Amino acid sequence: MEDSAPPVSTPPSKPATGAKATIERFSAAVHRYTELFFEKLTTIVVYHPAVTIGLVFLFVVIMAQGVWFYKEELSPDKQFSPRSSQAVKDEDWVLDRFGYENRPVQTMFEAKEGVNMLTKESLLFMMEMHEWLLSQWKIIDGKNVTYEVVCARYTKGDDCKIPVSVLTFWGHNRTRLEADPDPLTTINTVSWRSLEPSGPPLDFYLGKPEYNAAGEVVSARATRIDYNFKNEKVEISGVGEDDPQSRYFEI
Repeated sequence: MEDSAPPVSTPPSKPATGAKATIERFSAAVHRYTELFFEKLTTIVVYHPAVTIGLVFLFVVIMAQGVWFYKEELSPDKQFSPRSSQAVKDEDWVLDRFGYENRPVQTMFEAKEGVNMLTKESLLFMMEMHEWLLSQWKIIDGKNVTYEVVCARYTKGDDCKIPVSVLTFWGHNRTRLEADPDPLTTINTVSWRSLEPSGPPLDFYLGKPEYNAAGEVVSARATRIDYNFKNEKVEISGVGEDDPQSRYFEI
C-alpha cells in the first residue's frame, strides 16, 4: 500500500497594513452603512406608504421651484454669464453711463458644392435677399417697425449706416450690379480700400476664396453682409432687457 502525500498547508495571509488596510476598512464601513440605510428605507416604504408618497410629493414641489421661476433669456451674451457675476455688473455700469453700442448682425450666404458666390447670378441673389430685408416691417407695441427704424446711424438725422459686403462694389444697388457686364473683373480692378478705407479687408467677407496665379480672386464658397442695428434695450416683464424691434430683423 502506497503512502499518500501529506496535505499541503497554505500559510495564513498576513493582515493588510498601512494604506491598504485603511482602504479595506473604509470599503467595509461603506458597505455596512449603505446596507443598513437601504434596509431602514425599505422598512419605511413598506410600513408607511402614505408618508413615503407625501415625502416624494414634497420633494417634487421643492424641485419644481426652478421651473416656476423660469426666466427666458433672449440675449446670447447673458446666456453664458450669470447676472450676479462681476463682468455683468461692470457691463451694466458702463452701459448706464455711456449707452449701448450698435448691434452688428451678419447675414451669411453659403453656396452648394461647385457653386461660385462671386458670379453675377449669385451676387444678384445676394442683392435680392438684401432688398427683401430692407422691405420687412412689423407692428411691435403699436409701432410700425421698418429697417429705417432699427438701423444704426452715426448721429441723429443721418442716413442708416451702409451695410458692408462684396456688394459694396456696387453700393448695394441692383441697377448698378445688373449693368455691370463682368462683376468679377470689377472686384479685382476696383480698390477695396477706396470703398472701405478703415474696415477689414475684402477676404473678411468671403468664405474659402480662391485666387489665380496673379493674385486675383476667382471664386468664393461663401459671402456675408454686415449690418448695424440700434441697440435700444428696454426692460420687458418676465424676459429682462431686450430690444424687440432690432431683434425682429436680427432673426
